[in-house]
Amino acid sequence: LYVDTAPVRGEIPDIEPEQIHLAIKESGVLEQNTESSIAHGKEVFVKTKKGVIKPRTPNQAQYLVNMVTHDISFGIGPAGTGKTYLAVAAAVDALERQEIRRILLT
Repeated sequence: LYVDTAPVRGEIPDIEPEQIHLAIKESGVLEQNTESSIAHGKEVFVKTKKGVIKPRTPNQAQYLVNMVTHDISFGIGPAGTGKTYLAVAAAVDALERQEIRRILLT
């Protein structure tokens, strides 16, 4: 985005929210990856002492894939869709497998 709006004469232009939104949309990072691990036959789940937690929707499955494959993941969406539940379950699973040493809730 900065390259697209780079100053010509040494001035730094203001970047409007619409420009940021358009750049993100054009980059394709918000689009669902239809070729996720589920499409490749790998089931995504989280193990805890009380059992296995599986995603109920394709979006929840993609959320779990993102949490496992990225250091930082943001879950944005309506209330009651399982974001916090899945995030805590994934964190507890990682803690029990000693992939992490502590969980920080903010």
